[in-house]
Amino acid sequence: AKHHVFSSVDAFEESLRRIECELQDQVKEFKSQNKMKEAETLTRRVSQDLSALRETRTCQGIENYSRHLSLREAGAPPETLLDFFNKDEWLLIVDESHVSLPQIRLMFEADRSRKLKLIKHGYRLPSALDNRPLRAEEFWQRVSQAIFVSATPSNRELSLIHGINDPIDMVVRPTYVCDPTIQVLPKHNQLDVLLQQIKDRASRQERTLAIAYTTRDAEDLASFLLEN
Repeated sequence: AKHHVFSSVDAFEESLRRIECELQDQVKEFKSQNKMKEAETLTRRVSQDLSALRETRTCQGIENYSRHLSLREAGAPPETLLDFFNKDEWLLIVDESHVSLPQIRLMFEADRSRKLKLIKHGYRLPSALDNRPLRAEEFWQRVSQAIFVSATPSNRELSLIHGINDPIDMVVRPTYVCDPTIQVLPKHNQLDVLLQQIKDRASRQERTLAIAYTTRDAEDLASFLLEN
């Protein structure tokens, strides 16, 4: 992002003032820890950004100052696409939810971990942490209805279900091929029955897959079929 919309000149000036105040506080903190290189790096980078903002109202990496430019308080959630929706008028559909849902939490944690390293070495102001993905609890506060689709739902999905005793089973094959009919036959003369089934399919130029419980059973079955 290389732009930002300002509501007024006064709001813009207040944003710059907040950036300058935070810069002074962070430089003071670095110097108290004898981190002169980090203090110099931060001063140079932020001063260049402030100069560009005053001249052009934009700078490289302007999103890192989004908290100040939006006049938000520290820790306040950022504005996201979800804020454009009426909470009760949209439906969230999550495919492979057992994999997707943990990503909501991990996005925030990964973003924070990366930026903490940049802040530590003087490449970002601490307020850059507030240009972030939503925390999981902030995300779910913006969702009123959802459908989770998963063959193996986790406890997280099940805990989010309200008013439903059991998940709904949806039997669907994306290839539009119906599930084959399964016949359970008695154990009596099972090898002879299997041999006849194989011969019937061979006459139609079809193949048969026979599955045994153990390697020994598979070897014995193979020997029987070769003999017959």
